[in-house]
This record gives sequence, structure tokens and C-alpha cells, in this order.
Amino acid sequence: MISRYFATALLAVFLFSSSTALGHVRLDSPNGGESYRPGQVVTIVWHPLVNHGTIGWELEYSLTGPSGPWLPIDLNIPAGNIAAGSIHNYLWTVPNVIDSSVWVRIHQVNPGTDYYDSSNNSFEIKNALTGDITTMSISVGGSLSLNLDASPDLGSEVFTILGNFTGTSPGIPYQGFVIPLNQDFYFDQTVLLPNFPPLTNSLGFLSATGTAQTVFTLAPGALDPSTAGIVINHAAIIVDNSFQVQLVSNPVSLLLAP
Repeated sequence: MISRYFATALLAVFLFSSSTALGHVRLDSPNGGESYRPGQVVTIVWHPLVNHGTIGWELEYSLTGPSGPWLPIDLNIPAGNIAAGSIHNYLWTVPNVIDSSVWVRIHQVNPGTDYYDSSNNSFEIKNALTGDITTMSISVGGSLSLNLDASPDLGSEVFTILGNFTGTSPGIPYQGFVIPLNQDFYFDQTVLLPNFPPLTNSLGFLSATGTAQTVFTLAPGALDPSTAGIVINHAAIIVDNSFQVQLVSNPVSLLLAP
């Protein structure tokens, strides 16, 4: 009769061997706990653990957990270097969704059995720009705090906050991005006169952790009562030291009330 301890040891060896055999590809990043912004470019990293003569790779993401359903990122990634341990990278433009439970999965497409690996835990996609109020009275006036929270890897880069009165679509294409604002007189003012009322601190440097705060201030009675019902929109742009756009934020809207 096999002793209880020997049987336990055999079971452990079997389980270890089985889990190792299933681990034929490893997703390195994102692996859970990260925080990204829509439009941010994120590097997805993975590597094969076993050489299968891989045909290619497919990348997907899920907003509903590690069981899917899975949405395509790119389903036609060339195999590249398929040697075990070779590092693969893919630049993913984060989609315009807001979700606190996002997962990424790598699919190793082989001549025989395919293999998968996904993030160990969820990560989040959240708005880069938020406001502390959504409505402001023309007669009373007030202040809107616009809080910019970009990713830490954009810390100390240049930011600017722009605004408009004429909607967020179709927006303005710029350097491969779309600024979610239409051009009007207020947009031109925020471009040409940064840090000028009604916007305070609309142009500057992000903190080392990628944050900044801008304040929109409206004096009581500064606008004609007929402007009640108009929506003011603001959005942020972040550029590097060569003035290349790194991130365009979501718009934040403020309704003008009587």
C-alpha cells in the first residue's frame, strides 16, 4: 500500500507538472493594479515559455472579468521571435471606456494547441480630467475645479486646459489625436491667453506624479441671462518637451443655469 505521505508527494508532483505544462506563454504587463486613461498608449509585454512554432499572436481585453467575453485589441500580430523567453511588446491605445475591472489576454496561436495567459488581477481605466461640479448659476457665479490626473509616467510634462461653448463632436484632429472640443471664440481665447481669466493655471507643468488643478471662475452676472442653458466644455492636452502630444483627456462639461 502506498503511504499517505508518498501519495501526497506524487499528487504534488502531478499538480506542479500540470500547471507548468499549461504555462506556455506569460503576460508580463499589464498584470493588475495599474491605472490608465483613455487615449493613453500602454506597452503590453509578454513572452513565450515554450517554443511551439508559433504562427502568430492575438491580444484581447475584457471589461467583465478574466472569463471574458473578450474584445479584440489586435488579432493579427506576427509571430516574430518565437524562442522561449523572447520578449514581445505591443503599443496599445487605451479605448475610450471607463471601467474599474479591466483585463488583458495574450493568445498564442500555434499549429496544434493554442495557449493563453491573462492579467493576474484587474486594472482600471479612468477619466484623466474631472470636475467638482456640473452646474453653475449665472446670477450667483462660482468656481469649477478641474482636476487633471494623468499617469505618473507623464509627470512633469507640459499640460494645457482648453475650453469651448459649442460641443465636443466632431472635435479637432491634432497629431493623431482628436481634441474633444469644437473651435469657437472661447477655444481661441484658451489657446492664445493661457492662465487668463476665467481659467487659472490653465498652462503649466504636471506634478511629478502627473497631476494638476485648473480653476474656472465665473463672477456673478458676468454673463448675459440669455446664456442660461449653454454648456461649457473643457479638455486637457499633455505634450512632451518636443511638443508632441502624449495624452488628450476626456471633456468635462458645465451647464450654465439661470
